[in-house]
Amino acid sequence: MIEIINKPWENKFLQYVFETKNSIKICSPFVKYKVLKKIFKYKSKKVNFDLITNFNIAHFYKRASDLEAMRYILEKNGRIKNYQNLHAKIYIFDERSVVITSANLTNSGLTKNYEYGILSDEPNLVKKVCEDFDLIYQSELSGEITNEIIETIDRILNNIPQEKKIKLPEINLIGFQDEEVYQDDLFTGGIESIKKSLSGWKLAIFNQLNKINKFVFELSDVYKYKPDLQKIYPENHNIEAKIRQQLQFLRDMGLIKFLGKGRYKKLWI
Repeated sequence: MIEIINKPWENKFLQYVFETKNSIKICSPFVKYKVLKKIFKYKSKKVNFDLITNFNIAHFYKRASDLEAMRYILEKNGRIKNYQNLHAKIYIFDERSVVITSANLTNSGLTKNYEYGILSDEPNLVKKVCEDFDLIYQSELSGEITNEIIETIDRILNNIPQEKKIKLPEINLIGFQDEEVYQDDLFTGGIESIKKSLSGWKLAIFNQLNKINKFVFELSDVYKYKPDLQKIYPENHNIEAKIRQQLQFLRDMGLIKFLGKGRYKKLWI
């Protein structure tokens, strides 16, 4: 069976949620709290919930996604992965039915926008979609979202002054010519709000990144600051490993994007 979905589909969606026995798996770049509340209201407590999203601080700052939704998922023992290149919207119920659609996990996506997609329980199609979901979920490019990450983002957002005019700096686009710039992916709440919310190694690495006069930078650019970091942490004899660890944390927070082959992009201005 293949059915076209081109009308508001909240009722159909919630019916599938209610009938699910084992697992719900969703890919959605944007996620809103009110929709998550409905999902956990209708789904059985024993049903596992896995979400792959584009966890980006700019999206929370601009209210495209709700940080409260992420916190709620973890409170309900769901799991979240951050895949920064995600644009797909996929809904999988018990690995027996799938929806592939243009609709995000938002109220507009379910009830207002003109979205278009298909619903299918055709075994081969379902199997392939589930395999692709698992590949993304298990990818080294997918970071695990934890309460620590959520609380750090929350501190940054709370440290932004209520009325703040940010003077946008001149951006050095060296190494950036082949990369697309999406304004909605850039956090514009100010560097100071980030610094006030980080500490220890996270703050030390973020400070070094701010010294790099490029929007897109290489891992080797960060390694150049090993002597500075060694002075701050003289007892640490594995600085490069610590740098990589902290870059991964900043990636999972949505402050930088991993481009592959040792290249990263700043997501703040």
